[in-house]
Amino acid sequence: MSRRVHHRNAEPINRPFYDEAPMVGPPDCSEAAFQQPLLRRCPFDLSAISWVALLSGGLDGLVWKVMVGDQGPFAVKVFWDTRPPPKHQLYYAAQREAQNAALLEKMAAAASHDTDTLPIRVHSRPVGYEDAIDNMLAFSTEGRQRGQVKDADSVQISSVPRVKKCFGWLKIDGEYLYNLPQRRLRPIFVRLPKFGDRCIVSGQHHFAIMYEYIPEGDNDTGQMQRVLDFLWRAGFDYSQTLQKENWKSGVPVDLSDFISPLGDSWHPRRYGKVDASRAFLPPPPPPPPPSTWTGAQTDSSASSASASPLPPMRQSSSDTDDGE
Repeated sequence: MSRRVHHRNAEPINRPFYDEAPMVGPPDCSEAAFQQPLLRRCPFDLSAISWVALLSGGLDGLVWKVMVGDQGPFAVKVFWDTRPPPKHQLYYAAQREAQNAALLEKMAAAASHDTDTLPIRVHSRPVGYEDAIDNMLAFSTEGRQRGQVKDADSVQISSVPRVKKCFGWLKIDGEYLYNLPQRRLRPIFVRLPKFGDRCIVSGQHHFAIMYEYIPEGDNDTGQMQRVLDFLWRAGFDYSQTLQKENWKSGVPVDLSDFISPLGDSWHPRRYGKVDASRAFLPPPPPPPPPSTWTGAQTDSSASSASASPLPPMRQSSSDTDDGE
């Protein structure tokens, strides 16, 4: 029997989203862990991080390029908000990204083993909240055991396309960032037209997430489409993911650009847009012009017709010579 998650009367923006356990070993893929995804703590010590460059700042926070000893490079995203923003003013970026990163880690782990004996089957064209939840839970241990999705046209997920790898969360005091040895590395103010000045606050502990660093590179639209198709079938709603500038080397670089069905602002009407499933595919070629036959073609028209030949005529028995 299909298990559903109903949270519409709850306050998703206030849900817990991180775990104090370090990100060591495989993640918990139980149904309960999918119903409340918690990102595990980054196992790297803050004192081991070397800050290389301040990369960018935007709606959610600031991003630095860092090294950890001789490992890396990594990207550390430090979020402006230290608590949920006022209701309906803005999404809680730290929560959304932590939930997304936790779910993607679980899905990748689930798809990496036992897919023959415990297949992951999802609705091939999910269109609503129930389908999205079904598809998300299809990755869980219990969902695989009971066959969460039994549609005749369901599809099997046997691998997860390349997405940005996450290494867990940290909390960083704003004062620590303002005391970085080089001025070019220190936090900057960002002015947002609708939300005013955003900044890191000295003396407050800001939530941060460490990711692999994705270098600049050409975007392969086929790879981008495979990622988008996977996210859609895994239950995620799109926010800004359809913008090519939010991708590098065919990888989405901002995990707040999509929303899990458990997340604040997940919207069934937006999720049901089937055009998102072809966002990066080239448009289908136009149909060829219809061929005509007038019975009075000149040599030049016959030559033109040879470029788009008519189907060969089927020969009937009455057309053959009796002696053949």
